[in-house]
Amino acid sequence: MKKIFLIIIMALVATLPAMSQGIGMEGISKSEYRYWNFVMGVNLGFGGSLGKSSSDMYLRTNEGDFPQEKKGFTITPGYHVGFVYNYDLLNNRMGVVAGLEYINYGVQNNYCSTVNDLKVKTTYRAAGVAIPILFKFSSSDIYRDMKYTCVGIKPIINMGVMQKQKADGWTADNCGRKVDDKNTFAMAATFGFNYSMLSVNVDYMFKEFVKTDDFKGHIFLCVSYNLPMTRWLCIHNWTAEKIRRKIKGRSGM
Repeated sequence: MKKIFLIIIMALVATLPAMSQGIGMEGISKSEYRYWNFVMGVNLGFGGSLGKSSSDMYLRTNEGDFPQEKKGFTITPGYHVGFVYNYDLLNNRMGVVAGLEYINYGVQNNYCSTVNDLKVKTTYRAAGVAIPILFKFSSSDIYRDMKYTCVGIKPIINMGVMQKQKADGWTADNCGRKVDDKNTFAMAATFGFNYSMLSVNVDYMFKEFVKTDDFKGHIFLCVSYNLPMTRWLCIHNWTAEKIRRKIKGRSGM
């Protein structure tokens, strides 16, 4: 967490000199239409009854492999951090967003063995690089209000996938194993809203990180904190403005 805050401070300090040269909100500046956002947040993967039942899902034990049926509903937390670039149209009503994020996300499904009624939790967790590509629009001035709706796609390059399997009172032999039959490339459709420095998006995964029918079509809820690297931040945040004035005073800008 300390490293994340350090990144925020460094990024803010690096952009403040350029921000100090921009003109006020009443004028026109490139920073109103082209700017970076530092993004960090959590993502929640919804499993259980949302997925499809799989006929080849087994609990593997020393006594043999037991078939399972899906039971219950689960939420699996994850996180993401990165930078996105905003390019707004001159009327400040529409624009596009593209960026690069590190993402750690997962899905957990609960099962019940059809042989011995043993309850099992199977979790798949992936780490990768997401490339959000969004179209944003609003009925008001996007730059002034930072209120807009966004829709788009999120390709994900999975660098690694892990499987964890646990049963009541017993841990499976393949707990924590690395998944070899992973999908290197995943794809999600994204829809969400942004209000000031907070955004909430819903991702629907068309193609996920495991090559089984059991892990397709899941939903992820992403809640993010957005830090606009533009003069807007100084106008709406007194702490950022004080930092900008100190830097401006020292540099003589």
